[in-house]
Amino acid sequence: MGLEGHPVSASDLERYGYCPLSWKLHKDGIDAEGKGIVDGTKKKREVRNILQNLFNQENYSDSTYQNFNSVIKVAIVTNLIGIFFLLFRDSLVGYFLISLSFIWLIVASLYLYFFLYSHETVDEMKSKLDVENDKSNNSNERRISTPKLFSNSVGLCGKPAYVLENNEEMIPVDVKSGRKPEAPFFNHVLQNAAYCFLVEEQLKTKVPHGIIRYGMKENSHTVTWDEDLKNLLMEKISEMEKILNGDKEAHRNHNRPGKCKNCSRKEACPERLDN
Repeated sequence: MGLEGHPVSASDLERYGYCPLSWKLHKDGIDAEGKGIVDGTKKKREVRNILQNLFNQENYSDSTYQNFNSVIKVAIVTNLIGIFFLLFRDSLVGYFLISLSFIWLIVASLYLYFFLYSHETVDEMKSKLDVENDKSNNSNERRISTPKLFSNSVGLCGKPAYVLENNEEMIPVDVKSGRKPEAPFFNHVLQNAAYCFLVEEQLKTKVPHGIIRYGMKENSHTVTWDEDLKNLLMEKISEMEKILNGDKEAHRNHNRPGKCKNCSRKEACPERLDN
């Protein structure tokens, strides 16, 4: 299987799951319209900026803590060597090394200050996004950002908002700007399935499930990554391939006038349902 010449993104799968015809109109160059599109884009940008700032601040916090650990070890070793020289060898060398160890302690205290300040900033950012909700009780788990992932085997690409990683597995997380529904929307599940596939295949790791977050302060939905969902993902990619190659037509996948009314491409849709 592959979509040679027609690579599909995880976002394409999200649009296709929402409505194949709306997705095809998008691929044909029909732009989305409506105030909701502007508001949604703005919210997505805000979430993306908060996440990027969070990643940057977490990396800085980790870096300053590592520097603090390194410098404090140097200070301790220098001090011990200085005491040894002071007591058993050359007292001048001993005084010099002990004095040098105090300088290293001052440097270490600066790194400790920067670490504590950055750690407090990270906590404030986490509270804004409430990102602790999707973490388990595993103390080894950490949040990482991945580059855009590509699968040549199925012609798929995508980049999750972030990935939760522990020693044995990775969990892709997607963040949505809307309110949390009682159950995750099908198109969002399909998009998350794409991330699960990409992380599993490209990062060579175990993926037990994915996570979909809705809004800045909402709880998460868990999407189990199993053979049934993988087969559904491959089925939808195959359908999209046939449509893009002209072997199949795209059609509306629902009978809900309200959905058509709220569709951002309804004016160009030949199959829209009128109220």
